[in-house]
Amino acid sequence: MTLRGFTLIELMVVISIVLILIVGAVAKYNEYSEKEKVRQAALKFMTDVRLAAAKATSGVKPSVCSTNTLTGYKLEFPVSCSNACYEVTPVCTPVSGTTLRVELANTVRVSSTNSSIYFLPVVGGTDLSSDATITFTGPTTYTETVTITKYGLVNR
Repeated sequence: MTLRGFTLIELMVVISIVLILIVGAVAKYNEYSEKEKVRQAALKFMTDVRLAAAKATSGVKPSVCSTNTLTGYKLEFPVSCSNACYEVTPVCTPVSGTTLRVELANTVRVSSTNSSIYFLPVVGGTDLSSDATITFTGPTTYTETVTITKYGLVNR
């Protein structure tokens, strides 16, 4: 009678191969997850900026500005949040509306060629003399770039 089975060496080799595959899969998943954070931050930014541009063009004022003149919507990249947020504020004379402040995921950073951009009411467009480039960067080398034209168009 012969016994069939695996030796300890054979089992260790198989377990080692499985562990190597698992480590590789986890590393790839983490990389994918970081890329998605950057991509989602850029997409949310585009949505917020397009909304601000549409509100400015149509002259939509928040309730706090109801009796005041809307001078536009301001997109700003405050220094106080260490390149990890942006703000959109309706600007009225003499008072401004409530600021929408968006904090990015803790591993995503944003940088812009302009510290602030005004979206002009009714006529549309911006106060830019040339296109603005906004870059979202993750902990790896992955980046997403968004461009705002002087006409107020937002592109990726």
